[in-house]
Amino acid sequence: MHDLILQIKTPSAESVKKLTKANECIIAAKRLPPPDMLFDEFWREGELALLIGPHATGKSVLAVQIADAIARGKVIDGFQMTTKRPREYSWST
Repeated sequence: MHDLILQIKTPSAESVKKLTKANECIIAAKRLPPPDMLFDEFWREGELALLIGPHATGKSVLAVQIADAIARGKVIDGFQMTTKRPREYSWST
């Protein structure tokens, strides 16, 4: 335990200058455009969505339909969705 305490470093003056106040972050976030709707109000760009429900109610079918619509840039009738195709992601690190 004593070894862990010794490893903690005091922040340098330079690193403290790089910190941003919470109010500045909130003001900057308000200037950003709202994220695109991937699947109506249920799922927006940058969010994690969970699709849950009783057994055998069509969750997998709906998930495939949503994924296909997003990948093709098509809208599912009755829902608001972005029509732009998502940018390509690089999965390598």
